[in-house]
Amino acid sequence: MTKTDFIDEFLNKYENLGRLRTLKNLQAVSADKITIDNREYVNFSSNDYLGLGDLNSDINKELQTGALSSRLVCGNLDLNTQLENKISKWKGSENCLLLNSGYQANVGLIPALADRHTLIFSDKLNHASIIDGIKLSGAKNIRFRHNDITHLKELLNKYKNEEVRKIIISETLFSMDGDYCDIDTLVKLSKEHNSLLYLDDAHGSGLLGSKGIGICENKFEDIDIYMGTFGKAHGSFGAFTCCSSKMKRYLINKVRTLIFSTGLPPSLLSSNLSSIDKVINANSKRLRLQESTNTIRKFLNENKIATIESESPIIPIIIGEDKDSLSLSEHLKKDGIIAVAIRPPTVPEGTARIRLTVTASHTDEDIKQLLSSLKRWQSNAG
Repeated sequence: MTKTDFIDEFLNKYENLGRLRTLKNLQAVSADKITIDNREYVNFSSNDYLGLGDLNSDINKELQTGALSSRLVCGNLDLNTQLENKISKWKGSENCLLLNSGYQANVGLIPALADRHTLIFSDKLNHASIIDGIKLSGAKNIRFRHNDITHLKELLNKYKNEEVRKIIISETLFSMDGDYCDIDTLVKLSKEHNSLLYLDDAHGSGLLGSKGIGICENKFEDIDIYMGTFGKAHGSFGAFTCCSSKMKRYLINKVRTLIFSTGLPPSLLSSNLSSIDKVINANSKRLRLQESTNTIRKFLNENKIATIESESPIIPIIIGEDKDSLSLSEHLKKDGIIAVAIRPPTVPEGTARIRLTVTASHTDEDIKQLLSSLKRWQSNAG
């Protein structure tokens, strides 16, 4: 038994039944016409009831909003294929599948991969969308302590004799703590235990490496599902999963948030295509971002302000009590700084915090303003 036998069984079964879906590349689409393989057809599969999303109008494509329908009906625009190919080439993955958002991706992908007979080993601090995806799947959720590889090993060994599908799920960069997962060990454990490895890189994509590929660079052959988004470092909207070609065929037929959702509109697809080039060529911005991040982290450490060690631009200031975190947020606001207080249930009880997120656009003056305000807060609190 291999970890992907279920994919082969599903694809063979659906092909024999004549139910296997495929994505048809469309050269041109409007509410009433559609072009497939250079032949124009009258389109009676569009949901663009008033014809307001005409993709063949003279309006610049960047302004076009209509995607007409699900990608499996008549919404698989050529831009989708261009974008998927570009992501695969950039990341170094075998294939790629676009989805509508990070949340929709996780609540669609996980139930497609898991059922009530599946064991999912999930980091305790994984995002709400991962938790919801696991709930929808009906799988047994076996949580390991945050970034605690020893605990994960113990749990995997506990269930090593269970002849069922197993999936290890983790974020790469955790959105509230700002720390990275131990990707090398996760890859190693997934191989040792014949488990699928599912990584959510929503916050990490674009931040590290010479081209912004991130901590998964050169590891895509060992990652069964890699989920990334355009809503963070790319400054746009949408999501994608990097995977094998076989996995993609399977997902096209199983991911309900793909099958039953209207695809991304041309305006966003065009934006996302251009955003990849911008991310690839943003080395100077990544350097600037890291310098600003290091400055803030150095200040927090020198002034013994509680944070979580990492090199990421997500910098939590751990306060503890909800009211104290709100107080610091208000103090910063009076000094012209917005830094939102994050409280339970978003974070565990007793770990209310200010979550600072640094950007490459922050100037030296912006950083000085923040640090001066934090210094005054610390003096007043002391």
